[in-house]
Amino acid sequence: MKSLAVAIALAASMPFAASASSADNDPAAKTLQAIVPGVTVNSVEDGPLRGWKTVVYNGTEVAYVIDQNRHVIFGNVVRSNDRHSYTVETRDELRQGVIGELPTSLRLTYKAADEKAEITVFTDVSCSFCMKFHTSNVLAYNAAGVTVHYYPAPRGGKASTAWPVMRDIWCSDDPKAALSAYIADPTKHPRPAPAGCTFDTVAVEAATKALGMMGTPGVYTQQGEDLGGAAPVESVLPRLGVQAAR
Repeated sequence: MKSLAVAIALAASMPFAASASSADNDPAAKTLQAIVPGVTVNSVEDGPLRGWKTVVYNGTEVAYVIDQNRHVIFGNVVRSNDRHSYTVETRDELRQGVIGELPTSLRLTYKAADEKAEITVFTDVSCSFCMKFHTSNVLAYNAAGVTVHYYPAPRGGKASTAWPVMRDIWCSDDPKAALSAYIADPTKHPRPAPAGCTFDTVAVEAATKALGMMGTPGVYTQQGEDLGGAAPVESVLPRLGVQAAR
């Protein structure tokens, strides 16, 4: 599955589109496409049970084709003796691959002094939940030993009103200070980006689509687990195996 995650990650670095792939000709892929027309099938592999096929589509979505390509299962397949989810395992590995291939040049890191875990956050300065996350959560995460990595994910991409603001923030001499200053007072626009500054968010846009993000902030562990957006820090820390700062 690791090789599959890398393949999906590489695909996510390009504009996300419903283009044909080598997996499209697989009978299991054709069965899925007959039920859900227009999906992009990324891969077809042997499934968790004999005779099953695991079909990854639209980046990180998972379905199972069974019974000699006659039936499709959408949902969580769990092993009863230890409650291990094959579906969650596959999705998390795929998300981990997508996030791992993002350009570090676009990443703003708020590093914990005593790092115990890391999270990746896709943010948008026009999103009120993102602004609240920054003011309420980042310091609490850092204090608990959780490093926060930000990626710019303005909704609507380059056409959005947030994109030029985020470009100017990310291209400033001190992006973290510029981000905090803007969130503290959105009426004060950051200093315009210098000529020649590169702020290309196409790969991030493709990644958010591959991750199936429906809004911002998108928050993920380093293992690819979706932490549910702007959830309270105290509810997330146990999932990271970290205790709150005293």
